[in-house]
Amino acid sequence: MTKNKILICAGGPKYELCSFEGFKKEKGMYFIGADRGALYLLEEGIVPHEIIGDFDSLSEEEWELIRRKVKKIEKHRAEKD
Repeated sequence: MTKNKILICAGGPKYELCSFEGFKKEKGMYFIGADRGALYLLEEGIVPHEIIGDFDSLSEEEWELIRRKVKKIEKHRAEKD
């Protein structure tokens, strides 16, 4: 039985990201981008299987790029305190 692995990439400082090279080569990987993490995955050549968040930290251009490439999007309203 093959076990799938899930990688969730969240937003935050880009310098804190790990290298994605090993994950790109693994079979059965399922990539999820959370907020800016969706953009980080695309910048690494990985199209996320799905993304989730309010995406309020993205520019309009960044959001359009993501919208064109990712099929499963769960977008929430930004709620600020």
